[in-house]
Amino acid sequence: MNTNNYSGFWRIQNFVKNQPKPLSFGVLLLAPFIIFSIAPSFFAPYSPLDILDEPFMSPSSKYILGTDEIGRDLLSRAIFAARADILTSLSAASVAFILGTLIGLFSGQLQKNISKTAFFCRTKQFSEQFSKQLFLHFFRLFFSSSKNG
Repeated sequence: MNTNNYSGFWRIQNFVKNQPKPLSFGVLLLAPFIIFSIAPSFFAPYSPLDILDEPFMSPSSKYILGTDEIGRDLLSRAIFAARADILTSLSAASVAFILGTLIGLFSGQLQKNISKTAFFCRTKQFSEQFSKQLFLHFFRLFFSSSKNG
């Protein structure tokens, strides 16, 4: 029988101390979003959809982040948006993880056949080049001068 009442606490503290610093930093950054996404109505001072005051009010003691274009509290809207942010981030990370794992497994199985593995390499190079070309095209369109005016 364990007589030390704090053994569980010290075990958790030692576990946290032994983790990599970037992991601890990432958890500290994500903790408010996760807490806000679990119970946003507990932390938000107002409903995110209620029109409370004049539009575009500057930050004050009543509205910490001010109000938006129709008079809704920006802090409440940001707190309620945490749920959608967490859901979107987890969905994108899950899709990337699943697709990356499947492509990696598939290309690893085809490693014996060099031409099929080269196909995946060429596909990756094409997608990278295509995205660069698309970006440059939009950049040129955005910053080019109009010939008509």
